[in-house]
Amino acid sequence: MTLLGGAATAATILRMTEDALRDVLDGEPHLHTGTLEAVARALIAHADACRALERRLSPAFAENLTPAQARPPRR
Repeated sequence: MTLLGGAATAATILRMTEDALRDVLDGEPHLHTGTLEAVARALIAHADACRALERRLSPAFAENLTPAQARPPRR
């Protein structure tokens, strides 16, 4: 659940209480398919948000470079 921001955030995303989430993580009760699908959707959404942030920050993308950074280094 740390990938979703911790127990409180994961519980909110999954629309359950933290106690219910702890029970699920402890194996009580058995996981419902809908819960697994919700976790998968939340992780995919989180990954998409991380990729979008990377694209805005990473110098690997030319549009993120300042004019000075975009110029080739002098020799």
